[in-house]
Amino acid sequence: MEENKKKLSLNTSICIDKYDTVFACCYDINNDGKYPFLRYLLTNKFNVSFNFPIILMSKNCNNLNKLVDLTKQILKLSNNCHFNGFYEYNNNLYLFFDVTKQFNNDNIDTCKSNFWLGLMDEIVNHHAICNMPINEHVADFFEANSFFCFLKDENDINYEIPFVGFTLKPENKLQFTHMFGETKSEYDDVQGHQYCFTDYFTCFEEHDGKTKSGIIRFSLFAGTMGCIDDDDVLNNFDRYDSIYKSNNKKIYLKEYDQQIPLSYHHITKNFQIQ
Repeated sequence: MEENKKKLSLNTSICIDKYDTVFACCYDINNDGKYPFLRYLLTNKFNVSFNFPIILMSKNCNNLNKLVDLTKQILKLSNNCHFNGFYEYNNNLYLFFDVTKQFNNDNIDTCKSNFWLGLMDEIVNHHAICNMPINEHVADFFEANSFFCFLKDENDINYEIPFVGFTLKPENKLQFTHMFGETKSEYDDVQGHQYCFTDYFTCFEEHDGKTKSGIIRFSLFAGTMGCIDDDDVLNNFDRYDSIYKSNNKKIYLKEYDQQIPLSYHHITKNFQIQ
């Protein structure tokens, strides 16, 4: 994110009143897996679609410093959250905050919370988090300003952006898997033991509607991915870091650190998550 900060401004003499809307772009850098990756704070407070938090300015909020303080107050950001600067796009103002030390998996990304940390894959590719829509304005912002999607290594090369994946688990295994990740398990349709994941909708197709179950949402690093339609998964790991099986919509990962659990959700009787 250091390179992206150069595109932000800290000019305190800007005229706040000229912007149509002020958005808070709060990002988190997760370092729990193979590579660091970005997540952005989104809210669906009115149960319409996820969006950047919108900051409604008061009459006394007439300069950048006051606007930053107001944003911290509204979002209840701690002193550990750092304001990096602002960015202008389509006559809107975007305030960037590093909230890495603010949130953890216990107080966010639940259906009882108004705030979720969305992956770039969820924002740009799926336009949804757990089938809950993300406002097209958010995807438009990142598609037009793609440099805010990436983190760079010490050689100025973009880190791989992870994609979202899911597993279906009985209710008594949700918290354990959310804490420790998916373990290598043997499946009837493959040879050997693998870390196995699928997509959101396939989890619900596999749910029998009787067993108390839930889904766990993961951030997954594919590396070099191969696509096969047979059962010979193990032999393909000589060439690939991950395998997608088109005949069962399963994704198999080679190494444990390619997965990072993000959140878990109980499936209700009417096939909703909570």
